[in-house]
Amino acid sequence: MTGVQTCALPICFRDGSTVLMNLTDMGDDERKRLVDFASGLVFGHHGTIERVTSKVFLLSPANITVSSEVKTAAAEASFFNQS
Repeated sequence: MTGVQTCALPICFRDGSTVLMNLTDMGDDERKRLVDFASGLVFGHHGTIERVTSKVFLLSPANITVSSEVKTAAAEASFFNQS
């Protein structure tokens, strides 16, 4: 996977980037709030949100289609833990 960067969730998504959101190290309440926020963000921009693993989500803008191979690679990679 190339082009991986860290940026603020709403800014990257609004600018048309696909965002991989790893919530592994968050508490249940924080995780729920962030998923609710991300869901509203995705809805407002006509994108999609998909669960990659139980605590990792993929946010894709409306004009982006992510293949199942990329989703599998993201789920198996360890780079997306940005805590």
